[in-house]
Amino acid sequence: MGHTISIGIPTLALKDRAVHIKACIESIVSQRDVVVRPVVIINGTQSDPDLRTALIADTRLRILVSNENGVGAARRLFRESVDTPYFGFIDDDDLFLDGAMLQRLTPFLEDSTLDAVLTDGWRQQTDGTRQLTPDFLIHPDDIVLAAVSAPILSANNHLFRTDAVGSDYIEPDREFYEWFILGARLAMTRRIKRIPTPTFVYRDWSSGQVTKTLRYCEARPKAIEDVLRLPLPTNARDYCIGKIADAYNHLARVYLQNGDWLDAWKSHGNCLRTPGGLRYASFTRRLLLPP
Repeated sequence: MGHTISIGIPTLALKDRAVHIKACIESIVSQRDVVVRPVVIINGTQSDPDLRTALIADTRLRILVSNENGVGAARRLFRESVDTPYFGFIDDDDLFLDGAMLQRLTPFLEDSTLDAVLTDGWRQQTDGTRQLTPDFLIHPDDIVLAAVSAPILSANNHLFRTDAVGSDYIEPDREFYEWFILGARLAMTRRIKRIPTPTFVYRDWSSGQVTKTLRYCEARPKAIEDVLRLPLPTNARDYCIGKIADAYNHLARVYLQNGDWLDAWKSHGNCLRTPGGLRYASFTRRLLLPP
């Protein structure tokens, strides 16, 4: 099988995503000088019948079907099926740039001890304008601290060596912050190389709406606490501890904005009980004021 790469594309296969899914697939099969196998994972029960039929009929694709809702379950199903030396993921509305797979594969061929390669990319807004994704490796000499300071992984920026990143790394039930946690785990246990070259386009249709949802805000403290269960070095652990209070305070503010005073008080209490949380003690006044 040589240096074949499997790329998993989790998708609900909804009708309004059809154009983007097809463009995503074309960006994979058009890669040159390397064999790339697109694997479409249709998850959930809402798929458009015509799109589903078209995907299944496309002989360039391998199709997996999961009746479970949730992208985590789809990613786990894909990883369990991978039989190529390397693999990665991409969201169904994003794109790989020409030469992306060869750029990611080359470091592995030059250094057989590598486990993961990460790259930069372009973030495209709804008006078509593009800007480079933020520099995720803000601590280039300390990969673990970098991983807990800002997510070093995204849905589109990586290539993994299959025998180094097993299915146990993919959490099927985690809805948010999955890349943050996976990045921290890999930084602790695997050799990672970063290439400061754009290899993908992340199409930001939502303009950050996901990061503003209540469930996303609720997931943040737990994600940090889960990372703290790892055997982190002292500097990374201290950084995470300092961020828990921030997360609970932000959540309290979101609850308050939504008029949920009881949960705002609970989150504020969690904040104050967290190391460093007393710096937010003045927020108590906001909760005591009448609506």
